[in-house]
Amino acid sequence: MSKILTQMTRTDPELIDRLKASVSRPKTKEQRFAQKVSFVYGNQTDKMNFTRKQVEERLRNMD
Repeated sequence: MSKILTQMTRTDPELIDRLKASVSRPKTKEQRFAQKVSFVYGNQTDKMNFTRKQVEERLRNMD
């Protein structure tokens, strides 16, 4: 493998440390809600045309 390709494929150790730290931190209610919105919005079928704002509003009405 070339030296350039090897350098490009290495993951920054600082990034790995930050990812590990984030796993052990509890998520806030707002972070969990944002993740839920992202999940629902991203998993819409082609027949569904909800905007992100509409997804947020519907999820807020469910809670």
